[in-house]
Amino acid sequence: WCLLGLVAILMVIYGVLFAAYASGLSLPILADCAACQLELRALSLDSHGYYNDDAGEARSGRAYRYSGTHAHFTRALSKSAAAAACAAENAQLAVPSSAAEERLLGCIMGSDSYGAWIGRAPSVAAIGEYSNWAAGAEPPYNPKVCVNRNPWGWVVMECERRYHYICERG
Repeated sequence: WCLLGLVAILMVIYGVLFAAYASGLSLPILADCAACQLELRALSLDSHGYYNDDAGEARSGRAYRYSGTHAHFTRALSKSAAAAACAAENAQLAVPSSAAEERLLGCIMGSDSYGAWIGRAPSVAAIGEYSNWAAGAEPPYNPKVCVNRNPWGWVVMECERRYHYICERG
């Protein structure tokens, strides 16, 4: 019976993926790896694991490091501990300000679907301000929750949960 249950679950997942593909919907988790590889090759990587965005599409002049990819920077932390870890390196939690910068952070994160802490406050964006809230996730301001960036957009999470994080400097 367990095997039949597993088969049924896999059939449901296959059906959802096929329906999404057939309807032309793109699945954010399946990022364009080739485009990401080109984007990352255009950036310089310093000895501390920061990608310097001086030649990429976003050309923000900033440098980014994702805690899930560097040998000496792999711990998942609470939001406050992540902010302190960034500050210890003269950086801050990343605050994406454009779609190009958001794509770059996605490329740096790779296939991590759990998400990462960013420095964005959990509030509704002002008119003209960039935001990337996941469908149905845009919150009213609440200081007890924090913003996590995952492949589907920004979501709110309890600040004490442990996630990787993206530091930004420059």
